Amino acid sequence: MECECCNNLVLNDKYTTSTLTLTLCPDCHSLLQEVFNIGKVGNIAGCDVVDGMVKRGTCVRVMRQGRVKHKGTLKTLRNVKQNVEFIASGAECGIQVAGFQDFEKDDYLECFEL
Repeated sequence: MECECCNNLVLNDKYTTSTLTLTLCPDCHSLLQEVFNIGKVGNIAGCDVVDGMVKRGTCVRVMRQGRVKHKGTLKTLRNVKQNVEFIASGAECGIQVAGFQDFEKDDYLECFEL
């Protein structure tokens, strides 16, 4: 069973009451450089991909000052005003996270695939 974007894979043994939780390492880190407010769409995080690859639809953890600010799903991923499926390390992109608008400069976004 997967927890919805909590970066943990929870395994339940149907024969006992034991539960095993595995913590997954992030596939990608992005540094938020600027926040863009796009009218009806909301806030978009303008990010530099530091390492790994950002993929649309993955789970995202927004980190601020070493603490988890939000966990959600990557809703939109754009590069130069075009929707893209992925962005590789070293590139810039615009990211919208489902259910989250409170981005601040220097937030880190960690992406996971469960």
